[in-house]
Amino acid sequence: MVLIFNGRQSKDPVDKDAYYFWEVLAEASSYLVSQGLIDEEKLHSLNVPYYNPSLNEIQHLIDEEDSLTTEFMDTIALEIGGQSFWPSPELRMKNFRSFSEPIVSNQFGEEVMDKLYNKATQILADDMKQGKDATKHIAIVTVLKKKEII
Repeated sequence: MVLIFNGRQSKDPVDKDAYYFWEVLAEASSYLVSQGLIDEEKLHSLNVPYYNPSLNEIQHLIDEEDSLTTEFMDTIALEIGGQSFWPSPELRMKNFRSFSEPIVSNQFGEEVMDKLYNKATQILADDMKQGKDATKHIAIVTVLKKKEII
C-alpha cells in the first residue's frame, strides 16, 4: 500500500510551512469581518481540525497499530514559488481554495467566497514581496506491507 500525506519536516507542530495558508485565510476572514461581510460569531465558531504530521509521528502510529511493516518512508519537499510549482500568488491561492472552500463556504456562505479568496490572494502577494510566505510543501511518502500472520 502506498500512502502520501501532507506533512512537515520540522519537529515543531506549528511550523510555518505547515499552516501558513490557513493563517492567510484567517487574516482575510478577519478583514471581511471588519467590513461587515462576515459575522464575527461565525468566524469565532469556525474550527478546522487540520494537522500535518511528521515522519516520526506516522512511523510511531504504524508501529503502534502493529499489522503493517514499513517498506519505505521519506519526505519530499516541493519548493513553492519556482517557475515549475505555483509561481504566482493567484495560482497558489487557487490550489489552497480547491480544498478549503467547501469547509469555509459552509460556515461563511457562498456569497463571500470570491471576496475572501481575493483578499487572501492580496495578502499572499504582499507576503511574497516581503519574503514572509511559506516556501515549501512537504509530502510524506510511505510504502506499507501487511504483516504475515503466523
